[in-house]
Amino acid sequence: MDSTNLRDRLNVRSVLAHEYYGHYKNNPSKFAVGDWRDEFRASYCAALNTPNLNDEERRMLMLDAFDRAKEAGIPVNYNKEARRLIYGYDEG
Repeated sequence: MDSTNLRDRLNVRSVLAHEYYGHYKNNPSKFAVGDWRDEFRASYCAALNTPNLNDEERRMLMLDAFDRAKEAGIPVNYNKEARRLIYGYDEG
């Protein structure tokens, strides 16, 4: 829990949501295993679609999605759903 890496700080429920609602529910993927786009989609979809996650779990998954793009060197702006989950608002 001392790590500054977001992925190290995801709890078990979030990781399982990423795997099930992100990867399994989107199988087969048009992206290669490990491709940043597949990982982005997995966390993004899990944040939006997993039932019974709390606000912090959804927030962490959404942050993970955008971190995947950033690590790949791809500039991606937060959309309305991302702003709502990360900051608690959806304007601007």
